[in-house]
Amino acid sequence: MDGDLDVNNVGADATIREVTGDVRIKHVGADLYVRDVAGGCTVDHVGSDMVLNLAFAPGNVYRFNAGSDVVCRVPADTNARFIIVAPQEVRIDEDMASVVSEEGDQQIVTFGAGDAEVYINAGSEVRLVSQPDDTESGFRFGVVSPELDLDFEFSLDLEEKMADVERILSDKLAGLDERLRSTIESQAAKAEREAERLRRRAEKQAERLQRAAERRAKRFHVTWGTPPEPPRPPSPPAPQPTPVSDEERMMILRMVENKQISVEEAERLLAALEGRAK
Repeated sequence: MDGDLDVNNVGADATIREVTGDVRIKHVGADLYVRDVAGGCTVDHVGSDMVLNLAFAPGNVYRFNAGSDVVCRVPADTNARFIIVAPQEVRIDEDMASVVSEEGDQQIVTFGAGDAEVYINAGSEVRLVSQPDDTESGFRFGVVSPELDLDFEFSLDLEEKMADVERILSDKLAGLDERLRSTIESQAAKAEREAERLRRRAEKQAERLQRAAERRAKRFHVTWGTPPEPPRPPSPPAPQPTPVSDEERMMILRMVENKQISVEEAERLLAALEGRAK
């Protein structure tokens, strides 16, 4: 991170790296690994082991308090003064150019001009080791210091590998939310289409059943709804016209002979009697 970092409490292990400002940590319950801090660093309490990989820049002040071992990597060009509370055992690599002195209950190890001040209070052993060549595949404190009884081992390239893993995971997960949302929407649309298809199929089946029921009803003369009307009685036959008798004809002829009616009137009278209309 850019700027200063303040940590109040970590229950278990903690790794602090790549901070451009100062780092202040009050409590870490287990192990602590600190590297690449540009500013000063103060750690009030670490429950177990502590590993430091810092540049120890001139003018900065560093304070560390650990319940167990402290391993500190010291760059070759370091100008710092390490004040270590006695009677803890202090081990220094033989190839490191340093000046060791004692002041009261403190052991002082000076590198270069001693422009930076580093205060270390450890519950067990303090080890100052030189920085290995960059060509090394990995640096494990158990290899450099086999006599230290550390509960954990750190590899110099572990942090870089973890950072690579984090970047890869970030790239993989970058579009995960969008892909999940797209998949859910696609599945929902598919479900809607399937439901519509089933609805149309059910409607067609219902129509087929209705038509079959209507055909069966017609076959057996069954009507739906209102009951059938009772049969109506047959209408009486229309009365047949009565034929004209001979007497009626003779009477009409005598009336024509006596000029009581005309021939046309006689014909109409006969037609009326026979029930015909002319």
